[in-house]
Amino acid sequence: MSSGMIFRNFIVLLLTTELFLLVSSVSSQHAPVDKTVANRKDIPFTIEQADHLFQRKDSTGAERFILQGNVKVVRASSRIECGSLTYYPSGSYFLCVDSVFLTDPERSIHSDTLFYYVEQAHYAALGNLRWATKEFSATGLRGDYYRDSELMAVEGQAVARDSLREIRADRLVYDYGSETLRATGNVEILEVESGSKAVASSALYQRKTGLLTLSGRPKVTYYEADDTLFLDPYYLTCDILKSYANDSLFAIDRVRLWDDSLSITSDSLFHDRIAGVSYFRGGPPVVENPGYNLQGELLDVFIDSRRLKRINAVRRARGEFYFKGERRDLGGISADEEPAVGSWIEGDILELYFGEEALDSVVALGNARSYFRETAESGVNYIQGTRLLLIWRDEALETVEVTDGGRGLFLPADSSVGMNVIPDSAGFKTHHDSL
Repeated sequence: MSSGMIFRNFIVLLLTTELFLLVSSVSSQHAPVDKTVANRKDIPFTIEQADHLFQRKDSTGAERFILQGNVKVVRASSRIECGSLTYYPSGSYFLCVDSVFLTDPERSIHSDTLFYYVEQAHYAALGNLRWATKEFSATGLRGDYYRDSELMAVEGQAVARDSLREIRADRLVYDYGSETLRATGNVEILEVESGSKAVASSALYQRKTGLLTLSGRPKVTYYEADDTLFLDPYYLTCDILKSYANDSLFAIDRVRLWDDSLSITSDSLFHDRIAGVSYFRGGPPVVENPGYNLQGELLDVFIDSRRLKRINAVRRARGEFYFKGERRDLGGISADEEPAVGSWIEGDILELYFGEEALDSVVALGNARSYFRETAESGVNYIQGTRLLLIWRDEALETVEVTDGGRGLFLPADSSVGMNVIPDSAGFKTHHDSL
């Protein structure tokens, strides 16, 4: 063959090769899906788009279908987009990888990988999970959605958010039917508006009613909605806690509410956030302050703009006041270091009123009586009446007022001085060191 003929054949071969490559390139960019394969009834989804579609068999003869490049498929109301999808008929599942995005009318899921088990109607999303509904958004490392039961479970650094709260836990399970979110394992909750926080072992959040239930000895760091971070919070712990949206709170069993200056324990607590009133019941409830303690069968605490305004103790109410200069450590003190009680007051009802900084006055109603002794060296003042009023100034008792059936006595510290006695009378006023 002449050199000219060889050259011409080479040119023809080269042009043919380039034309083949060009056609192949165009075909790969606009790969028409093989209608015969795509419309097979045994493929559990509708293929809308894919750059490549392959049908393969393994060594056992089992089929698999491979879609690659800009994959878009539809199953029922769900739409899935990803970089690659492989369907395994023998296992009745398909695997999606590379920037997986699933949407339907109720939710969207982003993840690195997605398994869909056809017979179980179960989606398993793995890696960089982002999940959203009309009510919640969530993130985690793994998400499992069960279509038949309408449950979505998120695990691994799981976080869910709505307009009211952010909830973190080891595991979150959301029930679409009841709009309920269950959190378990190292639960942390943040209220968006107030900044209040809670930790617990489990939580149940019913979105329709706004009811949040915490269990496993939860501890709450509580701020009012209009507080700033410069104000000290309250702390609350109990066995079970229920919070109703932003209007009320209910604590059950071994309840303790405290801050630096006050500690209250009881069997239960109902807190009306709107009215600013806390109702303590059972135990009986006990109030402890560095300077006094108070208890009764029923205890109501009134707070206005973070300031303690009044405490009412009802039925077998008794208040005890420590000697002047002695203070109780609310942080936990041994029994032999308890401050000595110098005075007490009892009545069917006790009402404690507070000023800007401290206790302002105490009113005792119904079978009221009071024993007052400022220090161990002071005289003793004992009075009875239907109504007693004790008024403090600069943290010291200044005046005692008795009305309706008053009687009393004053025993000076100096035994050589006779005691003063007031028999039954309409009422009188006295001071802590006289009668």
